[in-house]
Amino acid sequence: MSILNETALNELKSNYNYYLVRYKNGCDYLEKNKSQIDKWTPELLEIIENLSLLLKEIKKNVEVSEAEIENGFLI
Repeated sequence: MSILNETALNELKSNYNYYLVRYKNGCDYLEKNKSQIDKWTPELLEIIENLSLLLKEIKKNVEVSEAEIENGFLI
């Protein structure tokens, strides 16, 4: 049983998708620009924390697949 209504849950999923794209883009950037790792690691860690918090809240409401964790949610 979902604690949140569908609109609120979709907002969490949308935010998760946003941070997932930022995370993947950040990893791609750092892969190409290794000299920037020290500069951007704190930002990347903050993004990971946001992803973790959002996923935790989403999982309280619905079953989440590995594919959704890795690729984001269809909304």
